[in-house]
Amino acid sequence: MAPSAADHRAAEAGREPVGGDFELESQRERVKKLNGMRKTTLPPANTILLRGERVRVVVQKEQRTAINRIELSNGYLTILAGAECKKPKQTTLTNWLRRQAREEIMLRLPEICRRLRRSPNKVFVMGQRTKWGNCSAKKTLSFNWRLIMAPPHVMRYLITHEVVHLAVPDHSTRFWLTLKSHCPEADRARQWLAANGAALFGEFVSALSSSRIKRQP
Repeated sequence: MAPSAADHRAAEAGREPVGGDFELESQRERVKKLNGMRKTTLPPANTILLRGERVRVVVQKEQRTAINRIELSNGYLTILAGAECKKPKQTTLTNWLRRQAREEIMLRLPEICRRLRRSPNKVFVMGQRTKWGNCSAKKTLSFNWRLIMAPPHVMRYLITHEVVHLAVPDHSTRFWLTLKSHCPEADRARQWLAANGAALFGEFVSALSSSRIKRQP
């Protein structure tokens, strides 16, 4: 299971964390506190993070098609909305991001499993509201599709974290030593998630707001 806010506080205090999940609710509380200490900077309108880079979201109507499609080119993520398609554009974008996340995870997973000599029985990419990742007792790994919005080193960290749990089910000292030996950027990734993880939810909603999406004829 991924680390909790308590784990982050323990790490910052120089102690090794002991157990727990990476709770997004705790991250939201931390974001609120940080926003109270500094001026909030809103993300640029009509944009979304993709692999840690900001891309512009636009909607373009397609008169001659009955389906929605997405194209990514030159820093623009274009939702090609079919005139006769009843599927909401939000659903089209969510499904596309889920596919991107799964492709990225399945591309990186084999090498990490090979190095750790462990393999999961099943892998799911889901829309969890409270976890970035999880490893079950049945050796099933699950990941949050919103990780595709985070930088690549954060994705690598979460995948490595859950694969290490296939060998070490707890958050003991042995677990953290094993994780850091296979993922030297673990601390940097955890810091990024603590500072930005909860904001991915609000940013996603803002990017899809009808008042903020720039439409092209």
